[in-house]
Amino acid sequence: MTSIARGLKKPLIWVIVLTLAYLTILAVRPSEVYFGVPGQWTWSGRPPAASTIPRWWPSLALLALLAGAGLWYDKRWETLSRRHKTVALTTLALLIPLLQVALKYIHYRYPLEYYLYRTIGPHNGFWQAAIAIESIGDYLRHYPDQMRAASGIFVHLPVHPPGNIVYLWGWRKIFDLFPGLGHTVAHYLRGYNCADLTFVTLQDSQIAAAVGQIITTLFSGLTVFPLYAWGKRLRDARTGWRAALLFSFIPALSLFTMRWDSVYPFFCVLAFAWLHRGLETGHVRWWFCAGLVVSLASFFSFGNATFAPAVALYAALYLWQKNPGTIIRAWKSWLALLLGGYVIWGLYEALTGISVWEIFATTLETHLNLGRTYWPWIFYNLYDLIAFAGIPVGVLFVAQSAGAWLNVPRRQNPISALPALAVSGVILALNFSGVVRGEVGRMWLPWMPIIVLAAVLWLAEKRDGRGYPLMAGLMALQCLWMTLFLRVSPTGMPSYAPRQPGNPAIGTSLQVTFEHDIQLVGYAVETAQTTPGGTVDLTLYWRAATRPDLPYTVFLHLTDADGVLQAQNDGMPAGNTLPTSCWLPGEVVEDHRLVEIPANAPPGIYTAQVGLYYLPTLTRLPIIDGGAGDFFDLPFTIMIDK
Repeated sequence: MTSIARGLKKPLIWVIVLTLAYLTILAVRPSEVYFGVPGQWTWSGRPPAASTIPRWWPSLALLALLAGAGLWYDKRWETLSRRHKTVALTTLALLIPLLQVALKYIHYRYPLEYYLYRTIGPHNGFWQAAIAIESIGDYLRHYPDQMRAASGIFVHLPVHPPGNIVYLWGWRKIFDLFPGLGHTVAHYLRGYNCADLTFVTLQDSQIAAAVGQIITTLFSGLTVFPLYAWGKRLRDARTGWRAALLFSFIPALSLFTMRWDSVYPFFCVLAFAWLHRGLETGHVRWWFCAGLVVSLASFFSFGNATFAPAVALYAALYLWQKNPGTIIRAWKSWLALLLGGYVIWGLYEALTGISVWEIFATTLETHLNLGRTYWPWIFYNLYDLIAFAGIPVGVLFVAQSAGAWLNVPRRQNPISALPALAVSGVILALNFSGVVRGEVGRMWLPWMPIIVLAAVLWLAEKRDGRGYPLMAGLMALQCLWMTLFLRVSPTGMPSYAPRQPGNPAIGTSLQVTFEHDIQLVGYAVETAQTTPGGTVDLTLYWRAATRPDLPYTVFLHLTDADGVLQAQNDGMPAGNTLPTSCWLPGEVVEDHRLVEIPANAPPGIYTAQVGLYYLPTLTRLPIIDGGAGDFFDLPFTIMIDK
């Protein structure tokens, strides 16, 4: 028993015990209280379906590659050339988003479905707002009103500043400048959302702008560069590499892939890395750059504004450790930090007349009315932080922070303790202030690379050579396990499934080819004789050699003997369920149509005319074979009796 008691005093023993306990809870899910506050917010989850097992292997292979290669590099890092280190870090930065895609592949057979649906779905509203902007200047000058108008429609737009929208608007403008590229991208994306006629009829540049959100996954890997540089300055190059590698295994990073929150760690770590450089060198410009990063990050999310007190606390603690008097003597540096922190918002106010406080007040109108109680979240906020950062690094972060705060009055902390001090101080302040309640596993993500760095620094101080491989293995295991058993980021849209080509029997064959190789290959008439007020029932059969780029509307017009239009049926094929942009190459599409005859239609012999047009421009497709003009007269007549 004595040996057990001694073992439990060692943080690494707690790392193993608590990690295995949490993985068991994830698999068994004994109670909802382990996943939030029931009735207010809980993370949903279920065991992975057996059908997903064949899709595990890419994730297993990548996790094994990252852990194995990362530990191999760890042993040799100090002997590698600078070029070799750069290649290793760049490769790691590229493998991080690849791992996220592989983990999503477990539950989504078509990962692009997830990434596209998260962009155009009902959650954020950023893409929807960006593609609808006619004048970016007018939009930004009335942004608080735009936020209020989106309340109740979208979840995140009413509480966010305009950075995400400006970013996506910029992507639309890029595709406007390069219409060929936009056309190619939109052609590909339209096939994933065939049921949404509003989506498929958008302009190419509007649809293609969704790529701007999708590729944020790639940005998540950039965090390794400032994280490595900061760790190197705090202790040594191996510490920087270890932190960068463990960052790739953070569960929240993969669970919330493509969410803007996966990009914010880069801003957070970059601000600290530049500030630390300014503290070491005494150059004021690095303080300004750190503030500028915070200003830019807060333009995307007000949650990132919390970087400001964190970097200020970091600087104050650093100066306090050196000499308390330098805190005041560094007033020029503090001023540079403050100016940098207001640059983006100052420009915004100068250009629009809207201050940051007006937008922030509008955010609070929604954010403070979520109906979540205070006291339960005092515990669950920190619980979520440790769980989603990874139990192994979370436990060591707590150990590092607790010890460091005890040493603050005596100024006995090494510089390596400052990341834990600064981040834990701000997190505790946010927690007890009550401004964060629920869903914080995602919201705490910007701080998680610093939690990783603090854990690595703790290991370095203890000189425990076995601890790091253990940490890497447990973090990789938890990353996979949480992906398997949690469902934290649904798309809010129906699942995508590739269509199987139709093969209907064609009534009467035709060979009429419209532009873009869209062929009318047949028809069938169910009702060729009726009376005013009745209906004409017929079916058209279409085929395209390749999938058309755009969703064309089919028109079926009935004209009398004088050529006057008397009745019509316009719409997407197959009752508005199968746009041409979703046809499979070579498949026969059955397009059933009912044409209502007006009650005042004159009796007589009618002709049925068929064609296609693009609704946004009303441009008809010309016939290039089997006829002439931009419509085809079907080879039969319809009798309208008295």
